[in-house]
Formats: sequence, C-alpha cells, structure tokens
Amino acid sequence: MKKSKKNQKINWLIGGLSTLLIGISAYAYYDYMSSYEKGVIPMFGDDFTYDEMTFDASQGFEFHGANGTHLSFPKLAFIDKDGKTVNGKVKVKFREFHDAKSILLSGIPMQMNENRNEYMQSAGMMELRAYKDGNELSMKNRKSIKVNLAALNKVDENFNLYFLK
Repeated sequence: MKKSKKNQKINWLIGGLSTLLIGISAYAYYDYMSSYEKGVIPMFGDDFTYDEMTFDASQGFEFHGANGTHLSFPKLAFIDKDGKTVNGKVKVKFREFHDAKSILLSGIPMQMNENRNEYMQSAGMMELRAYKDGNELSMKNRKSIKVNLAALNKVDENFNLYFLK
C-alpha cells in the first residue's frame, strides 16, 4: 500500500513537470513565431541613430542620403490610425543597416517562410517611420515611397526586396 502511494506521488510529479515543460515549450514556440508581428526589437538597446526630416505631407518630399540612398515621398501618402489622409507637417525617421553586425543588433527578424527555418542574406536594410503630432502613421492604399537604397556590397539579380510592417 505504501509503495503504491509513493508511486502515485512520483507519477503526479512527473506528470506535472511534463505538463509544465510542454507549456513552456509551447509558449516559447508561439513567442518565436509571433516575433514578426512584434516587428523590430533591438537585442541590446537602440544605439542606431535616425535621419529625421520634417516636411509638408501635401507637398511630398525628396531625401538624398550622404551614401547615395534616395527616398521619394509622394504627396498625401500617409493616413492616421483612423484612416484619414494626413495634411500638414509630418516627421519621418529613417535609418539604414549595411553589415551583418548592425542588422543583427538592430533586431530585424531574418527568418523567412512560414516555419521561419530559412534565413535571408542581406545587401542592406532600412527602417522608416512617419509621425504626425507624435502619433505613428501608415501608408495610404495605392501610395508608395520610392526607395533607392545604397548597396555597399555587390548584389546580383538573385536578391529580392522584402518589407516588414
């Protein structure tokens, strides 16, 4: 009788630990797979500086970076959280990453496809955010920013362009 109670306690303990490990594993997998929805999360703080520019949304804007990067913002390209077209002064924050170290430290997710089991090779990446009165903006449907990102390494026709919302 004593052995069966002892065995029962051991079985409960093993079952409880197994359930706990399965729960932790499931949460870790969920967290990993949802990392794309979280966006860019720097690994060790955010040490990368932005180029900041302010312009009138109704006029559009051209940005020419010192390294050759060029951005062209069309007129009335942004909407607010309610979907309304933004007029007036818009602040844009822009930064770019051109080497493996800066890309890794930036927190940009590098896994591809549904299972996140392939990794992309990058010739450069950028982050661009727009704000009006401190509120983040989105791109209006059928509007796009023309981007000519400087490539500091040789690229060929096998490189593709990806974006992360």
